[in-house]
Amino acid sequence: MLETMEPVRELARSLAGKNTVLFLGRHVGYPVALEGALKLKELAYMHAEGFAAGELKHGPIALIEDDLPVVVIVPSPAAAPSSTTRSSPTSRRSGHGVRARSSSRRRATRRSPHTPTT
Repeated sequence: MLETMEPVRELARSLAGKNTVLFLGRHVGYPVALEGALKLKELAYMHAEGFAAGELKHGPIALIEDDLPVVVIVPSPAAAPSSTTRSSPTSRRSGHGVRARSSSRRRATRRSPHTPTT
C-alpha cells in the first residue's frame, strides 16, 4: 500500500489546479466512477462527473477540452480493452488521461501519464 502513495500524491498535485474532472467506468467500474466523482466533489469541492464509458460518444465527449483530466476506472483485465477503446477519444481531444487499475493487473494495455494501482 505504501508504495502506491507517491503516485497518488503526484496525481493529486497534478489535479489540484483543475476545475473539472471526468470519471469513466465500464460494467462494475461505472459505479466506482460515479463514487469517485462524488467523493472528489465532497472532499475537494471540485466539479466532477461520472459517466459510463460506453456513453462517451453520446454527449459527454463534448465536455472534453484541452488538458481536462479524465480518470478511467479499469477494475479487471477483462474490462481493459473496452475501457481503453472507449476512452481513446479523450486523448484525441487533448484530454489528460489517468487510468486507475486493480493491483492484479500488472501490465496496462496503453500507459497513461498516471496509472495508480488500487
